[in-house]
Order: sequence, then structure tokens, then C-alpha cells
Amino acid sequence: MSFILQKGFKIKYMKKEFIEKLIFYNQSEVVETFFEFFCMDNNYILNFLMIYKNKKSLSVDQIKEMIHHNYRIKQSILPFRISYFMYRWAIHHRRYNIQILLLNFDRKSSKNILKQIRHLRMFHSLITSIHRNSVSGSNEAQLQLANQLLDYEFNPDFFNPSALEIYLVKFYQMNAIHSWLFKLVMRRLKKLPQSLIQQINFKNVSRILSKNHSPENVQVYQNLFFSFLF
Repeated sequence: MSFILQKGFKIKYMKKEFIEKLIFYNQSEVVETFFEFFCMDNNYILNFLMIYKNKKSLSVDQIKEMIHHNYRIKQSILPFRISYFMYRWAIHHRRYNIQILLLNFDRKSSKNILKQIRHLRMFHSLITSIHRNSVSGSNEAQLQLANQLLDYEFNPDFFNPSALEIYLVKFYQMNAIHSWLFKLVMRRLKKLPQSLIQQINFKNVSRILSKNHSPENVQVYQNLFFSFLF
């Protein structure tokens, strides 16, 4: 794949259906190679070389901004749109890096991306994966994906307390209330305006959980939730 890309591969010939098939057949390394080549082309590399030549020092934040700026440019010239099926199969195969790439290159509005995230239950899938793998610490891809998903979920313009209540139930049901992901959600939630936090109906969460769990265990969870939040 790298040889083909370096020897004159034309981006305009890349079709949406081809990327969908690669993800469907779990060829994530090929997909990652394509996107890396697409992003880090000669112009991108020459830009960094010019900075090095002029002996300019860059902070970590400046480097990150250069990378994000490059993503925004590449996003606009990608010859196909990110599709529902790309997300679906990346989630199915638990390919976190691919899900991150898809979010980075998706040209839909933030509101529509969030709708798709919820429709595909992307955050639910992440909670489930962490539970099944019994992961005590996050790997880099999981952490990056989690933060990207929460950027959408905790956008004050689109915040939906009912969606968060469902996630809180899921954390408890999957025995993931002591996971790094739960703690991350609590840290991110705490940064929201109090007016939004107060919209969360924890009584509703307790009511749902009490159907299958003892009141004592539900109370322990409620205390844990509030200890993180306040």
C-alpha cells in the first residue's frame, strides 16, 4: 500500500465504497496508511522542514494547532464523504484509531455528527469494550476517542441530560463505575455550567437501576456520583 501511494496514487480515484470494504474486512492498517499518506503529504512535510530551517521553536500547543489546521484543509478536499457504514464496521471491529479518523474527516455539522454518534451508540460500545477487556488503564486510542465523543456530548449547545442519564445507567450495569472512562466523564461533566448539570435527573437513573438492583447498591452509586461531581 505504501509503495502504491508513493508511486503516483491519485486521491481522486479513491472511492467511498472501497474504504467501506476495507473497514468491513477489518483492514484497518491499510485504511490508516491511506489517511496518513493523504494528511502528511509533501506540502505538510515541507512546512515543518521550513520551520526547522528557520530555527523556529514551537510549543506543543502550536504543533497541535498545525496538525488540526492540516486536518481541516484535508477534510475539505477528501473526495468522498464519511459514511454510516464506515462508522458501523469500525465500531463492530473495535478499531478506535479508525473511529478517530472518521470523526476527524467527517464534514457533517457537529449537530449531525452527534446524532450519528448516538444512533450508532458509539459511547455505549466504548463502555462495553472496556468492561469486556477489563481494562484498568486507558490506551492512547481509547482515551483520544473518548475525549472526542465527549467533545460532542458535552457541547453546551447540544447537551442532552437524558443521553447522559442513559450512559450513567450503562456504567453501572457494566460494572464500570470505577473505570478510567467513568472518571473522565465525571471530570468533563464537572466543567459544564451548573445550569446544565442541574438538568440531570439522577432520580430517574436511580429509578431505572432499582428495578434490577438493591436500593443499597443504588445509593452507593449515587453517593459515588455526587462525590465526583460536587
